Order: sequence, then structure tokens, then C-alpha cells
Amino acid sequence: MRNNILIEIRDVTINDFSGGVPSPEFLEEMDGGVRILFNDITELKQYQDSLLAGNTEDAVEDSNTVTQRINTELQKSLDDNQVVLDSIKAYAKALFQFVTKREGHRQDKLIILDEMISGMPESSNNWELENTIKEAAYELGTMVLNHNLTFSTYAHNDVDYNFDQIRNQLVKDLTDLRTGLVNTIKS
Repeated sequence: MRNNILIEIRDVTINDFSGGVPSPEFLEEMDGGVRILFNDITELKQYQDSLLAGNTEDAVEDSNTVTQRINTELQKSLDDNQVVLDSIKAYAKALFQFVTKREGHRQDKLIILDEMISGMPESSNNWELENTIKEAAYELGTMVLNHNLTFSTYAHNDVDYNFDQIRNQLVKDLTDLRTGLVNTIKS
């Protein structure tokens, strides 16, 4: 979900990439190591897959190999991305619970949820997203969500994080939660 992912890897040189280790698209040397730049998390995952595909059993057993050093740093970025995904999922769950735990007919709650979900893709920044959510749910009263939610930290920071990807993931997570509500209403 980051806009660009810059990974610095110590004790690896550009020459190490000529010996069977796949070379990433954007690679530069720095003092004591290399920097690798990925445009997004998908590109990073593809590179990690290609790196691990070329890995032999001998390289896996030897924890000091170049491949292992690179993979360790790649995994840190993937873990960071998972934190963002988890925060989006937690925010989607909090929005969903806010709507579904309120007094009212299930069908009315579904309409409010649908209105919220349908308005989200049109928002181009976090402020518009917040307004869309508030406008869709205003009939339910003042929206109070868990103060520990970290979603806004990522959604507001458009310098480091891709708002469109975060918004799209939120819509997906809410749609998945909505499916469970629809199944409950039908039964």
C-alpha cells in the first residue's frame, strides 16, 4: 500500500546480482550495500517470488547467503504492508458494526451500508471518504469508533501511502462483511 518501497540491504553488492540472484528493475549501490526500489507491493511480491524460485536447497540451509539477506529485508516490507491491511480490515469491521449494531430494521441497515459502500469509490482523499461515511450513516447518530483504530494514519498520509489502494481495500472488506449480513437477512 506504500507509494514506493525503498529497501536498503547491507552487506550485498551489485556484483552479487550477477551470480544467479535475480536482479530487480531498480537497483543502486550505496555505502555498505544496495538499495532496491519497488513501485508497489505487487512488484515487491513478484520479485520475492522470482528470488525464491531460483533458490536452491544449499542456499536455504546457509543463512548467510545473499538471497537470505535480500529475502529478510523484503519480508520486513511485506510485514509492514500486512499491518496496513489489518488496519483497513479493523476499520471496515468497526464501520460495519457501527451500522449493524444500531436500532432499526435489518433492511434499512443494509440500505445504509450499501449507500456507504457505493459512495466510497468516488472519494479522492481521506476527508472525502470520511464525509461519505458520515453522510451515509447520519441517520444512525454520531459515529463513534474505537480510538485505537490506525486506519486514518495510513489514509491521511498520501505522501507515503497510496490512498486509492487503501480505499479500494476498504470497499472490498466492507463488501465481504456485507455479504454475511445479506446471508443473515435471507435466512
